[in-house]
Amino acid sequence: MEDFLLLLIVGFVGGITPGPDILLLIRTTIFNCLNDALKILLGVLSGNIILIAIIYFGLSSVSEIKFLTNTIQIVGGTYLLYIAYQIYSHRNDSVELKKEKTTIGFKDGLIINLTNPKAIIYFIVIITPFLNEDFLELKILSLMIGIVTAFSLTIFLANKLKAKLVSPKVIISIDYIAVVVFVFFGVSMFINVFNS
Repeated sequence: MEDFLLLLIVGFVGGITPGPDILLLIRTTIFNCLNDALKILLGVLSGNIILIAIIYFGLSSVSEIKFLTNTIQIVGGTYLLYIAYQIYSHRNDSVELKKEKTTIGFKDGLIINLTNPKAIIYFIVIITPFLNEDFLELKILSLMIGIVTAFSLTIFLANKLKAKLVSPKVIISIDYIAVVVFVFFGVSMFINVFNS
């Protein structure tokens, strides 16, 4: 029982920790709509399930294949820089407080999650110690419940606070924070590739 609660808490904290997934969810909830945020959430959760399945079926050694790891980081870094560029280039559009006309959704959440080294390392570190233990499936379920709760709570709060958060100053701040975080993660992926 202790492991289930621990994994539930670890899932929640890991989900709520700032990173590309959570920032994209917050930004989409505020600037687009709840429906778009839920599509991204499904993409992120699908990515989580894929990563967990890879580790569960013993493919965690994939992270040791340099070419594959470098390719994932290059694709992920490029995609995060693209998202940062899109946010930055439309930053003044957001201040008008109109709904953004974007085609953001499931695939964006999936791509960001599957190419996010934070997510990959997180699942390898969290799940690997439990691979040879009893009730692994229930422990993974506890972890996922924590993650789903964190992301859902974030979307709920962003949606509820949208009216208070949607001022030009707050919008510009959110955009700049998102751009900085996405650029940081994107550039760090390229640095990891070149240092390996």
